[in-house]
Amino acid sequence: MALPIVTESDIGTLVPGVTAVGHPQKGGQKLVFPCTASGVRCAIKVMLASPEPKDQGPNDGSEAFFDEVAERARREVAIIGQCDCPSLIKLGPIGLTRASLGAQSLVLFSEEWIDGRDLGRIIHEDGALSLGELVRLGKDVTNAIAALWSLQKVHRDIKPNNIMRRNGTGDFVLLDMGFALDLADQSLTSYGFIPGTQRYFSPEQTDLVRKRLLDFRSDLFQLGIVLYEAATRQHPFWRPGMTTLEATQAMLGSNPLSPKHYRPEIPAALEQIIVRLLAKKPHLRYRNCDVLCQALSSVNV
Repeated sequence: MALPIVTESDIGTLVPGVTAVGHPQKGGQKLVFPCTASGVRCAIKVMLASPEPKDQGPNDGSEAFFDEVAERARREVAIIGQCDCPSLIKLGPIGLTRASLGAQSLVLFSEEWIDGRDLGRIIHEDGALSLGELVRLGKDVTNAIAALWSLQKVHRDIKPNNIMRRNGTGDFVLLDMGFALDLADQSLTSYGFIPGTQRYFSPEQTDLVRKRLLDFRSDLFQLGIVLYEAATRQHPFWRPGMTTLEATQAMLGSNPLSPKHYRPEIPAALEQIIVRLLAKKPHLRYRNCDVLCQALSSVNV
């Protein structure tokens, strides 16, 4: 799916009263603009949707119109609105809106503005997290996973670029529910497509036949990859130059080196947590998020 072609000056046209205050960031299929709306700082996400068809007669035999991008945006807004967890992003002042810009059909909405950096940028610019930050990262994201699962949602795209650390408090916040699986709602995915980011897939995400059987433990596997990467600056399975198939085969068929191989000062208790999260079989991970939070709280750092 292509990115929309939208500039900062277009934002005020699309959403009257809103001003873009910086350059957009690209994220998957969307542009994210830092904005102000009635003096409130927010982030506006803009996606390129399918053009809505012109009205057609009742007997023309056409199929019902379905726009996956717009439906995913609708689901994302609904999920964010249902979750009341400090470790999950909140909605901003601009609700889900359809708009046109030239020939482009767009869908957009706003989220709270988080003053901070995403984890991928932190790891790249500052290096591995401190041991205390690793524990905090684990607990914050686990709380977010638990909040989603309490509503029968699975995030499916937990990765460093979808986690922000707030300046000042140091809290970690999970973003982007665009690929979330809602077990109480219909599937939005085209057949043969696996939602998410391949380098962060869990083993069970690759099984298309059983995708409706995913649960929170798939998100825990992704958290294990994130913790490993934040602790060592190394991905447990993927290496530069690998093909998509090679990366998937490594994730499915090999066990990573212990995090202590790269960072000997990692406490044994934290090492065990990360290794357990990366277990190939879901039942070998944690039976619920409370048990994982207890294990993280017991780590002496």
